[in-house]
Parts: sequence; structure tokens; C-alpha cells
Amino acid sequence: MSPDVPDNRPKRKVPPRQRVADAAIILALVALFGGATVLCSCPGFFVVMAVCAVVALVCGSRLQRLFSAALLLAAVAGFIHEFRALRAEQHMAEQVRRIHERAKQPNQ
Repeated sequence: MSPDVPDNRPKRKVPPRQRVADAAIILALVALFGGATVLCSCPGFFVVMAVCAVVALVCGSRLQRLFSAALLLAAVAGFIHEFRALRAEQHMAEQVRRIHERAKQPNQ
């Protein structure tokens, strides 16, 4: 289209609920990549991701709901994985502590 010709096409107005869903999906994706790149067992990223996915499920269009359902599934799976990793780490630390205690005791 040339710059001289006015654009008479009707502008599509995006409902505020879809904008909220878009923002929630973007924030959930940031939390997903943030949680995946941090080198610690931090399940908080997945909690944020799950909350954002639920907001997008409530506010979004059909495609946004489908995408946010996949993000919610990924958040739950990631949270479970991180929680199990934290429990295993705690269990190993307890075992190491017990071994050190046994090693410090005099042989009888």
C-alpha cells in the first residue's frame, strides 16, 4: 500500500482478557526458561509458572488455553521433579552426616 492511500480496514480490538492471558503466558515462559537455566533446585519458578498458566487458562482464547494447559502440565511436572530432587539431596546429606558420625566414634 502506498503512503498516500488511507487504510480503511477496521482495526481489530484485542479484548483486555486476552491481553492479560498474553502477558501471563509470556511470564510463564520466562519462568520456565529461568527455572531451567538456574543451577539450583528452586521449585519457586514452577509455582510462578503454574499460577500464570492458570490465569491464562481463565482469561485466554481457545489457542491460549491450549498453550497454557501445556505450560501448566510442564509446571506441575517440573515442580514434582525439583521436589523429588530436593528430597534426594536431603536424604544424601543425612546419610553423609551419619557416616561422618560413625567415622568419628572410636573403634571398640
